[in-house]
Amino acid sequence: MATLHKNGRYYSLQFFDSGRTPVRKRVALRVEGKREARHLQSLLESRYAQGIIDPWRQALRAPYWGLEEPRIMEEPTLGEAVELFLKSRQGCRRATRDHYRWVLTLFVEEVGDDRKIAGVDETTISDWLAIATANPSTRFTYFTRVKIAFNYFRDKGLVTSNPCTNVSIPRPPDRIGEKCITPSDLDLLVRTAESSSVPYMSLVIVTAFDLALRLTEVCEMRIRWLSNDFEWVTIQAEEGFAPKSGRPVTKPISRRLRSLLEPQVRRSDSTGRVFLNNMGNALNPKHTSKQFKRLVRLTGLPESITFHGLRHGGITDALKRGASLEAVRMFAGHRSLETTSRYLHLRPNDYAKQIVDNSIVKDTSI
Repeated sequence: MATLHKNGRYYSLQFFDSGRTPVRKRVALRVEGKREARHLQSLLESRYAQGIIDPWRQALRAPYWGLEEPRIMEEPTLGEAVELFLKSRQGCRRATRDHYRWVLTLFVEEVGDDRKIAGVDETTISDWLAIATANPSTRFTYFTRVKIAFNYFRDKGLVTSNPCTNVSIPRPPDRIGEKCITPSDLDLLVRTAESSSVPYMSLVIVTAFDLALRLTEVCEMRIRWLSNDFEWVTIQAEEGFAPKSGRPVTKPISRRLRSLLEPQVRRSDSTGRVFLNNMGNALNPKHTSKQFKRLVRLTGLPESITFHGLRHGGITDALKRGASLEAVRMFAGHRSLETTSRYLHLRPNDYAKQIVDNSIVKDTSI
């Protein structure tokens, strides 16, 4: 009656009826996992067979799929409003949905599940943020989640204005420079990995740096992502995985990395993964992160450095080598130049060297 299709990140369901115009009608399921897609296929086929839905006449969307949406209460409680908001986030990545639920659950537990949504004001939000966490970065993240939720409440007519508008939460200072791995740090980490019990980590580290990849992207990296000539790699959706941006990102492979990756791929087995651990299994992000942290400590690098510092380092290195901001934006997979511009930072030693050693002022009499 209907067939599943997957284009890029999400599944869709295509209905067929030779007596209709057009004969095929596609419904976007907006789910990434095959199990969830098959569940929706069964649900929608059943409703179509019973005459409950008609894909040719209705716009079918999550979470109700053709059934009448519940009427929004005239004076909903905070708990009821939050549940409506969380249902509206079904199209987000799972990690994003989970974080919304975590933050808003903390908010509801403190403010009160049965408190009327219209009674939540800026003082309520400010007081909660003050006790929710002592970390400025975490506090700012919590604030943005609550602000997005109240924008939804405002758009749905549950509140007349967003109380977060008048709440002042300073953006935490950008500390990318402190976490960034330099080329010299990279060489040290690679040498340490090669002589350790996890030598496979040396190529993992170089790959993450040269391609500015996130931890999950490295662990998920597939042979089919690589072009035949090993000059390009395209980060794309797989079962249970999707790029953070939600769209494929194509990156050029450096000459150094190409010479290392090609023999590695030739040795890989039928799993299709580029990287395998000592047991021949796919890399686990949590375990890989721990192994990397152990190497950081062995080298004596700052404790603040994490695996993500390899991505920071790769992006920063590209900028320092003269790549344009737009080229680096594409390389990093950022949606905006504003995000990329955060990497235009210098460590204190670099700053001093450029000012003192490359000073424009040459007249010592000044």
